[in-house]
Formats: sequence, structure tokens, C-alpha cells
Amino acid sequence: MNPELQRYAWLELSVQRLILLPLVLIGLAIALPKQATSFVGLFGFLTLGVMWGVRAAFGAIPKEVTDRTWDWQRMSALSPWTMAWGKLLGSTLAPWYGALISLGIFALAGLKNSPISIGQIILFLVGVAVSLQAFAMMVSLQLIRQPGFGQKPGNRWLGVAVSLFFFFALVVPASVLLTEAIRHFFRKGNTLEINVYWYQINIGKHLINFTLLSLYLFVGWSLLGLYRSMRIQQQYTNSPLIWLLFVLYLLTYAAGFAYNWERFLFQNPLMAPEFGGPLQQQLFPKFVTCMPLAIGLVYLTMLIEPKDPVGFRKLLQAAKERRILDFFVHIPAWFINVALFLLLLVLTLWAAPQFLKLTPQGYNINLTIFLWTIFFFILRDVSLILWNALSPSSKNSDFISIIYLFLLYLIFPNILNQLQFHDLSFYIMPLNYHVLSRSTPPNFLTLLFSAILQSALFLALCGIRWKQHFAKAEAAPPPAED
Repeated sequence: MNPELQRYAWLELSVQRLILLPLVLIGLAIALPKQATSFVGLFGFLTLGVMWGVRAAFGAIPKEVTDRTWDWQRMSALSPWTMAWGKLLGSTLAPWYGALISLGIFALAGLKNSPISIGQIILFLVGVAVSLQAFAMMVSLQLIRQPGFGQKPGNRWLGVAVSLFFFFALVVPASVLLTEAIRHFFRKGNTLEINVYWYQINIGKHLINFTLLSLYLFVGWSLLGLYRSMRIQQQYTNSPLIWLLFVLYLLTYAAGFAYNWERFLFQNPLMAPEFGGPLQQQLFPKFVTCMPLAIGLVYLTMLIEPKDPVGFRKLLQAAKERRILDFFVHIPAWFINVALFLLLLVLTLWAAPQFLKLTPQGYNINLTIFLWTIFFFILRDVSLILWNALSPSSKNSDFISIIYLFLLYLIFPNILNQLQFHDLSFYIMPLNYHVLSRSTPPNFLTLLFSAILQSALFLALCGIRWKQHFAKAEAAPPPAED
């Protein structure tokens, strides 16, 4: 038996929990009206299996760090995979105990006139819970590499919130199935009629099975990510190839759904795109569909990955000495994401029409200027996060970066709009309705120059802080000899 699983079984499955959980859940199912029994089972699973399970999975490793037991555990003889699945299942034993009882109540109660079978719903719920728990523990393993994270209990709920937000932002099938599950309450007739296309294949009739297959592929990727994060904790070296394959998988998967909106693009006379050829016409919607996902991955990895200056220095030294293998071993995931986004941007520019009507007023937007403006705003934000990470007091640098981004994209633009400085607000936050709704188009070329200047400013600040960091390290006196 897995030693970690055995240890957690003694700690988590107390007699009190073993008795009270079924007593409360079964008691509620009996006490409430018969029509509410299925709701008791579903709500119980979401509360115990998802909310409590994710909280337990995320908090397991930081708790070990706080109790000062993590160092000897990760240096034990257990393999990374044994440690990973033992921690994941062991820390969530009590939540799963209650969640499985809830699923039993839900299965026995059933759903009347539902186009989705009980078995499909259970598979979906279990897949979502396992994925979220594995993702939460993976994020916690990344965050404890940052100074002081594990010692602050409040950070655990922050990590759970980040895990839930980014996971649901990435997992498209979950939202598709939830939408489909809700639709049956409002449908007419005994069948669901919905057209959903994936690479021009109508998967509407098999949407539930397609969603389950997609979800369990994400379960596999989440478990693989957890395993790789545990390898880092046990001083193993990971190849960036797996992360690259995962990102390419996500982008390829998302691109398949472009057909659902590209027909509107081609059939809408107001947009009137003129492409360079049939290949560009086919690829442009797919590249545009991948853009938000690629941008989200950049911000995700920038915020949860450690940004160690010593690691950056090793990377630069390997590049300077042309040690290609060492360079790729030390390359951070966020750098791969920025490079892939830049490649995606270039491919989008190659496939894009020169002008496209995207605004309420219908005037043309030069896509080359527009897309490069997006890139330089992202470069500004990446530089801002790195500038905070290089701070002498960098314990809460990522949280401070989130506050800065919140100010830049929400607070400052709205204050400027309230003061009627709409043009100035436009140069901080380009998606400004007051400017884009005017009858005359704004000067997008000036916006591009503004984005370049802002990114150059923060890059320069990063360079100054980089020099200060290592100048201080080199000036420090050597440690005293015993």
C-alpha cells in the first residue's frame, strides 16, 4: 500500500467523520421532499468533492511546509509518481468519502426526463473533481517554490481561487456540458437540437460523449502536470518538451471550435474581409480563436511560476556558452508561452486580411497595428511582473503584480473616463467604449507607439533592478569561516 495513502487514512478518516458524513447526507435525503433528493446528492458532491476536495488538495503541501515535515518527505525514497498520487488521493480521502455517498444518493434519486444519463453526469462530475484537485495540488507545488508562501494560511484560499478560475477558463468542454445540461430544462420535445462544430464536424448529436472524452484527456494532462511538479520538488530535472506539447495540444483543440463563428465572419457583409488566398481564409479564424488562450497561458505561468534571478542567470550563461541542452532544461514555461504567442501573432498576421471592421461604428482597423499593439501591452505586463519579482522584498511579488494589473486595466482607466479624459484612458486600456464608439476612428498608430514606450519603460526598469540585484549579491561579504 502507498505509504502516503496509508498515513492520510489514519489522519483523515476518523471515526467521527466515518459516522457523521453518511448520517448527515442520508438524513437530509430522507428528511427533505422526494423531489429534492437528487439535489441533495448533487449539492453534496459539489460541496464535498469539489470545494472541500480542492481546498484539501491545495492545502496539503503548504501544511507540510508549515509543519516543517515537507523537506524530509520529498527527500524520501518514494518515487515522484508514488508521492504524487499518494498525496492527491490521501489528502482528499475524507472529501471523497462524503462525495461518493452523495453520488450514491444522486444515482438512486435519478433525473426525470433528462436527455443526459445518470452515468454520464457521474462521469462528468468525477472527472471535474479529479482534474480540479490535481490542478490545485500542482499549483500549490509551484507556489511553495516562492519564498514564504507555505507559511501563510491565507495564501491557500488565494491559490484555490486561482486554480478554479484558470481551470474553468481553460477547460472548454466543462462549460459546454454545463450549458447542455441546463438546456434540457427549457427544451421543446424529447430531444436536444444543437449544432456544435469541431473542425467542421457536427458533434451536436454526440456532444456529451465528446465532452467526456475531452474532459478525461484533461484529467490525464492534470495528473501529468502534478507528476512533473512533484519531480521538481524531489530535485529531478524536467524537459520543457512536455509543456510545449501540452500548449500545442490546447491550441489545436481550441482551434477546432473556430468553425462555429467563422461562418459569421465570412457571411457578414459589414466585415467584408479580403484574404490573400483560400489557405489564409481557412487558418485566420483558427489563429484568432487560439489568441485568448495563448494570452491566458502567458499570464497564468507568469503568476504561478517562480521567477528566480539565479535561474535566469543560469539560463543566460547557458545561452552565452552555447550549451543548448542546459538552456532548454532551464527555460521557464512562461518564456515558451511568450515565444509561442509571438509565433501565433506572426502567423495570424500572415493569414489576416489587411483591414477588418470590428468596431460599433464599422470603420476599418489595421490588423497589423492592432495585433502588435496587443503584443507590446503583454510585453509591458510581463516586464511589470518580472520587475516586481526582482524586488529586494519579493515575498509577495505576484500578489503585488496582480494589484498593479488591476489598477492598470480597471481602476485608472475608469477614473480617467469619469474625468472625461477618454483619450488618455485609451492609451492605458485600449478596449475603451467611449473612444471606439466615436464616428471617427482613433489613432491606432499612436496607441502602438504608446504600448512600445510603456513596454520599453518597464524593460528598462527590469534591467536596472537586475543590475542592482546582482551588484548587491557580488558586494556582499563572504560567509565567515568556523
